[in-house]
Amino acid sequence: MKISVKIYSCYKETYSRILEDVVHRIYPDVQFGDVDVIVEDLSNNGTRNIQSQRSLPNFVTRTLNIYEDGVLKHIIGVTNTNYDYDRLQEEGDEYDFGGSHYHANSYLKQGTPALFNYYFAEKRNNAAVTLSFYLLDLNRTYPHNLFNILSYRELNTIGFKILNIDEVNFDAYRLVGCNIGDTTNIAYPSFNKYMNDIAIISSRNRSNVPSYLKCEEHLAPGNFYAEKYIYTFKSLSAQGYDTLFRVWCMKVLADKEKTAIEFRLGRQYFAYDREERRIADRLTGPIQEVFANAKINITYFSDDAFMLEKNIEEDTYLRLKRQNEPRNQQLFRNNIRKKGVPTWCVVCGNDNPRILEAAHIWDVSSIRNATEETIDKFLTVNDLSDLIDSESEHKNELFFKKYCLTNSGDNGVWLCSNHHGLFDSNYFCFDGTNGKIILRFTNPEEVNKFMQELVNGEETCIPDEVLTKATKAFLCQRNLVLL
Repeated sequence: MKISVKIYSCYKETYSRILEDVVHRIYPDVQFGDVDVIVEDLSNNGTRNIQSQRSLPNFVTRTLNIYEDGVLKHIIGVTNTNYDYDRLQEEGDEYDFGGSHYHANSYLKQGTPALFNYYFAEKRNNAAVTLSFYLLDLNRTYPHNLFNILSYRELNTIGFKILNIDEVNFDAYRLVGCNIGDTTNIAYPSFNKYMNDIAIISSRNRSNVPSYLKCEEHLAPGNFYAEKYIYTFKSLSAQGYDTLFRVWCMKVLADKEKTAIEFRLGRQYFAYDREERRIADRLTGPIQEVFANAKINITYFSDDAFMLEKNIEEDTYLRLKRQNEPRNQQLFRNNIRKKGVPTWCVVCGNDNPRILEAAHIWDVSSIRNATEETIDKFLTVNDLSDLIDSESEHKNELFFKKYCLTNSGDNGVWLCSNHHGLFDSNYFCFDGTNGKIILRFTNPEEVNKFMQELVNGEETCIPDEVLTKATKAFLCQRNLVLL
């Protein structure tokens, strides 16, 4: 078998430095000296500088193409960074080689739509071809940051691996509470594990909030469980690349778990409780093409539909305010789902959606009857002012604060109907530091017998990755009157 590798002239100096390692990772027993290296010269296409060569139609230049006996077998996508020896050779000292600030939060994503579409085009005529990725400049901080590690996991989940993932440092990722085992297989095992990581990483960096605006569960007629879930995404600028990875990964995991899911996209970038309007008509052509190739449908969310939904939300708030009823169960369930709380009972693990219920930690009645002093003290002592939407015109209203706390995703867990009833009756609670079950000493004997095996278990009942600072505060607030 004769192996050959093709690269393009605009990246000759950069990619020549990684060729041997790439080939060795795919063919461990092949001597690199026996591999032919082909450099396709793009300078004869009427372009001389590197930047214009990259933009040539019909050439996906950020790739290494590996052939076996003349047949393309492996496409290797290489990340888009300032680690570019070709530009250094062309521009000299004027080029900021290796600049650590360069697209740190889109280290991998910006160049991928063209790579995916190139792969899909080849795949139609060559079913055996594979696509994988190789990371450059791993001595920098940004290839190892939380946002980019999330991207690597998304890639692996949708079916594409990173050849040199063994060189990525996962320590910071683990330290914030994201769970990962064997780093040779970093694909997400479940939809909820993925959503948990998005929530954790977003809470650590407010500039990297999820590219989806909201999630909703639509109930089947006459039922109390969700028939399908709808996620609404942003599309403006680089958020489109993030949306590509998010939607694709969510679709793969939802299909795996046989969960009905739909996606929609705003024609404009907007925040749901603001008047900000920045025009973004739709996703770029290459991203749309990827979704078409991956057989993922997105419905565009019109301005009229957005305004109608916003008005409904405002009307709902005003109606509940008149009734002095801070509970909005639909909003509460959606917020728990957006936070990524695993959709199974945290006590017994039952995941039957027909008996799963969203349980309030700090109960609705206590919040409804709380004084302004109690609410403000809870927010101040626990440093939780961000739970109150500071952009809302109602932000200074006591009822609005109660409304936000009651329906916060941090104030909820999923429980089956049996354990929800026991929880609301205060037969047990959860420790505010580690989430373990605590039984009340005054419980009837049959309740203690029913719960004892769970209490003696080793596992934390509320998962570490969703036991946020806010959730711990809600647990402690509930336990003030119980312990």
